[in-house]
Formats: sequence, structure tokens, C-alpha cells
Amino acid sequence: MAGTDAPNLGINFHDDLLEELRLLKASGLSDFETLKTATINPAIAFNFLENQLIKENNKANFLLIDGDPTSDIESLSKIMGIWKSGTRIK
Repeated sequence: MAGTDAPNLGINFHDDLLEELRLLKASGLSDFETLKTATINPAIAFNFLENQLIKENNKANFLLIDGDPTSDIESLSKIMGIWKSGTRIK
């Protein structure tokens, strides 16, 4: 599982997570498998799957990006919108 949740002072969670994903890809994972390390794998491991589904009346957290991270992990740096608890914040 990818994650930059260590309690280190000065962590930039967005950039550091993207760098971690780049390193996972460089280690031999496909773009799709790399994306899973930061999405579905933690959701399954921590039993968060039900709370994060995008469906009617569910206040999901998600990113709108320009590109397809399943075939190009670098597209994660092209954020077009951010929703938190169903509300657009960017």
C-alpha cells in the first residue's frame, strides 16, 4: 500500500505520494497496479470500501484528473477538481 502518513514534520502529502507512486512504478509495477496501491488496496485492507463508493446520496472524496492513471500514472499530477465529502473544494 502506498501512503505518506508518517508523522514527519514538513511532509507534503500530495507531492510525496506522487513521488512514492513514481518509485513503485519504477520498481516494476504497471500503472494500474501502482494506482491500486493508493486506492482499492488500502480501502480493502482497512474496510473503507463502502464509504468511498461514488453513488447517489453518498458523499464521496475524489479527484477529477485530465488523463488515465491506469495507463499513465503521471496524469495524477493533472488535477482538474477535488471533492471532499461530496463538496467541491477546488
